[in-house]
Amino acid sequence: MNILEVEERLAAEQRFLEAATVVHNPIAIAMAEAHIAGWERELVRLRLAEEGGWKP
Repeated sequence: MNILEVEERLAAEQRFLEAATVVHNPIAIAMAEAHIAGWERELVRLRLAEEGGWKP
């Protein structure tokens, strides 16, 4: 997976969070927040790898 794909998935989860917030669905909000955190971590990992600072 590349940075662009991760950014797209992160944006999709952020839109999902906005929708879940509007309808006041606490389970959907919690899931979206967890997914956002995961995609943010993946984005950081990929950016570090691109700069040569991540050694999996």
